[in-house]
Amino acid sequence: MTAINFVKRITWGLSVALLILVVGLSSTLLWKGTSTLPYCEVARNAELYHGQVITVRARVIFGSEGMYVFEECDPVAALASGVEFDGVMHSQTTGTFVEEVLVDGNRNPTQQAEAIIAGRFNGEFSRGCWGPAFKIAATKIELVSPVTEYAPIPSAEPGMRTRH
Repeated sequence: MTAINFVKRITWGLSVALLILVVGLSSTLLWKGTSTLPYCEVARNAELYHGQVITVRARVIFGSEGMYVFEECDPVAALASGVEFDGVMHSQTTGTFVEEVLVDGNRNPTQQAEAIIAGRFNGEFSRGCWGPAFKIAATKIELVSPVTEYAPIPSAEPGMRTRH
């Protein structure tokens, strides 16, 4: 009888431990899935997310001077973000940003991919219409699609900016 009680206790303990493990993993996966925001939600509400640590899913554009997040969130404004990683943000100059991301007929081969980016959002970064409106100081960047060639949004006139 004592051996049967011992086996029952071990089985009960292992069942409870397994249940706790399953509930913990499920809640972690659910939290991770619901805490990732679409980039446009953050860009359209920049004042609400300014200074916050965010996780967004967005298109990342790899240019010659750095990484940018750019989605078609607005018919007029670019609402792009420069991406700083490990304290480095190469897109400090703005001329190449305009050529590579906003102008039809870019000079350098530019690549893009879908990514999940976690980091602190700066909704007041803008230096005017010639550069990214925002900045994400990224702590984690996870590519979730293959890297492909990027083509800017076509405009009616070649070489004209389509967003500002």
